[in-house]
Amino acid sequence: MDICQQFIDYIRAEKRYSPCTVKAYGSDLDEFARYLKEHYDEADLLKADSGMIRSYVVDLMEQKFSSSSVHRKISSLKSFYKYAQKNNLIELNPTLRVPLPKMSKRLPVYVEESGMEKIGRQEVDADDFTAYRNYLIVEMFYGTGVRLAELIGMKDKDVDTRMMRVKVLGKRNKERIIPIASALVPEIEHYRLLRSRCLDAGCSGIVGAFSGDAGLKEDAGLMGDAGQMGDAGRMGDAGRISEKNGRSLEKAGMLSGGGDMPSDTSHDRDLNFFVTEKGLPMPRTTVYYIVKQCLHLYTNLSKCSPHVLRHTFATHLLNQGADMNSVKELLGHSSLASTQIYTHNTIEKLKKSYASAHPRA
Repeated sequence: MDICQQFIDYIRAEKRYSPCTVKAYGSDLDEFARYLKEHYDEADLLKADSGMIRSYVVDLMEQKFSSSSVHRKISSLKSFYKYAQKNNLIELNPTLRVPLPKMSKRLPVYVEESGMEKIGRQEVDADDFTAYRNYLIVEMFYGTGVRLAELIGMKDKDVDTRMMRVKVLGKRNKERIIPIASALVPEIEHYRLLRSRCLDAGCSGIVGAFSGDAGLKEDAGLMGDAGQMGDAGRMGDAGRISEKNGRSLEKAGMLSGGGDMPSDTSHDRDLNFFVTEKGLPMPRTTVYYIVKQCLHLYTNLSKCSPHVLRHTFATHLLNQGADMNSVKELLGHSSLASTQIYTHNTIEKLKKSYASAHPRA
């Protein structure tokens, strides 16, 4: 078997790297192999030396790759050659003496608390499955700090409203438990009701199942036609479901047991928590688009992605006094150094407070 394929199988099966990481490593190796073939007429990665890798770094910089991208590409090569050396395929790791460009420190982009308040108070048609699901996706990102892949892979059985927690399968198949806020409990149960009705209706759309309207167009709009809703279909303070929906949940038995989910709210406990109108797992690109559109509507950020909400989750916790180790565990970081990037935002906030309040600042 080709050594590159052996390495890919190794990081996938034994190291348990995520599919995205495995794909990136494979792409990096292919790119370096093309570089060797083009510049050195060498097709065997095991015959590359440190000089070739240094020239590859220079070539990447000349192509205007960012320092972080260069570090990631060389990190892939380091892992590959470490694997080759471990299996006695090479004597020395050629990446050990390769200098890399200095990493530029960028502060994590996050949404201000006032911006998240606006998102939480947005008007959402509580009878529209797609609109309500999209709203809850944003709220779950902010309420739990999960990664995009973690949210997509979340199973219905992993979301426990009775215990007010969610189980997440993170990088390298590491599980962690994240608490959920009490305000999210009725919203989660209302979503489950909409999802169940939508699937029972033959995936023709929840609007028809509730109000007799025509079938819902798949993924049409972001949060529904909020401007035409009556008071009964609006989201109240801090994004809570309306009194009308609260009564419907209570009637269905969803709120009587402290948020415990009744047995008839899910066709299959192994069902993904967030699904399309056809009951399929949410595509990565669709979830990314949902978050991007929402942040564009309610913030002035130039960068709008699910990871921004993860940064927001961590930053707001630290700003409100959470200790660093707790935030580390919630985010699923393996090292405290990964969490410490968020302290820069809190320090910047302190500097602004000092500058605006101190008489001699």
